[in-house]
Amino acid sequence: MAKFTTEEKIQIVLRYLKRNESIKNLAKEVGVSTPILSGWIRLYEQSGVEVRYYLNSLVEFHNNFPYMY
Repeated sequence: MAKFTTEEKIQIVLRYLKRNESIKNLAKEVGVSTPILSGWIRLYEQSGVEVRYYLNSLVEFHNNFPYMY
């Protein structure tokens, strides 16, 4: 899994929200799983700017427990 900065994650989420792309195709293109990208999108929609902290926590959790997905 690629490591992304918070800004990169937000840009990926915004790309999804502003364009007519499927989550599956975008996730494949950027190199993350569909559930991870879906989580980023959900967190962004729920938290807006505060999502920066939550996205980092989510990715850190996933990196520590990769077999839970």
